[in-house]
This record gives sequence, C-alpha cells and structure tokens, in this order.
Amino acid sequence: MIPAFEPIAPEANALRRVRRSEINSLGRIRKGAFLPSKSGKDREGLSVSIENAALRAVHRAKYDDGEHRACYVTVGSVRELQPLDVVAEPDEDDPAHALIVGIPDLTLGINELERAEYFAGELARRPRPYTFPANE
Repeated sequence: MIPAFEPIAPEANALRRVRRSEINSLGRIRKGAFLPSKSGKDREGLSVSIENAALRAVHRAKYDDGEHRACYVTVGSVRELQPLDVVAEPDEDDPAHALIVGIPDLTLGINELERAEYFAGELARRPRPYTFPANE
C-alpha cells in the first residue's frame, strides 16, 4: 500500500537546485532549470524540497555549492499552472523531498516537448534565488 501524505500548503516554498549559470543578473531563472531531463529520469516529476527550518543544513548541503544554488517557488504558484502540482515524495536523505508533477515526458514526442517547454517557461517566471540564513 502506498502511503498517503498530507497536501502541501500553497504558501510553502519549494526549493530547486539550479546551476548558478541559469540565473541571470536580474535574478531570473532560465527555463532550462525546469525542463525535465531528456534521458527520462524526471518522468515522475521535477525534484524539489519543501523549505523546513529543521532541515536547513540538509538543504544547504544539497542545494548550495560552487556550481549550484537554490531557487524557490511557492507551491501555490506552481498549482496555478493546471495540471501541475507539488506532491510529497520523502526519501531517506530528505524527508521534505517533493516532486513537481504534471510536466509532460520529453521522451514521448514533439507534442510533449512543446508542452514541457511551455510549462518550463511559465515555471521560470515564478522563482527567485533562495538565500540560506547566514547564522545557521
């Protein structure tokens, strides 16, 4: 039996790891940060973590290094893009892990590619770079 999880609150911040090169000088995130992998590894959804103060050290290690940093988008702003949603998918390393689901699988053809690019572009308008608190 698959465990059921409480829906994620719309005001929750979903953190996503992006390459620093995918953030322009105005702090805008390029749409490539929200395109599923061409290899099909994102078929289940795009990986995010729900911001959680108790897991800040875990998330800082996961999202913030020399080549990458975190950006954030509210769960509610993802849900505005029907049929997209953010669903809990906790794992051993990150109990706050979740997936942005509903983005078409790029490996299925040109129609899915066009729709995936549309959603990636729309998602890229919503996030901002995330800065972890300095005092922790």
